[in-house]
Amino acid sequence: MPLFDSKPTLSATQYIVYSPSFQVPAFYFLVSDASGTPLPLENMIQTSLFRPSSLASTTIHETHIDLPQSQASQEAANFPLLSQGDHPVLGIPCFYLHPCETQKAVEELLSARQMESNGDQTLGKEAWIETWLLVLGNVFNLEN
Repeated sequence: MPLFDSKPTLSATQYIVYSPSFQVPAFYFLVSDASGTPLPLENMIQTSLFRPSSLASTTIHETHIDLPQSQASQEAANFPLLSQGDHPVLGIPCFYLHPCETQKAVEELLSARQMESNGDQTLGKEAWIETWLLVLGNVFNLEN
């Protein structure tokens, strides 16, 4: 019986930055092993950073993850769900949740929330950020 847990130690670094192109927040992240080497995407999505069922019907590539065709709008079909690129401020390679459909997803949920309140509630920036975090929480386990 081993005395130590055989699971490797991993480190997840997460950033929220503003995307001037899409005018919404964007979630950047990196998962590294104990030596600081970034994990490949196919290994990264098996960590506790991701909700296990969130990527079940996606297409996983070495540098990005595509939305299922049934869920991708015509405009979003050209953009991946997750992509790899440099952090816009730090300049380090990261993966990020592509912000192209963020505005649409958040606005749709906010609209439903406002309809539930019979239009009595004005939803401001705080509600927008809360809703964005809910959308983000569908893919990522933000509790860890």
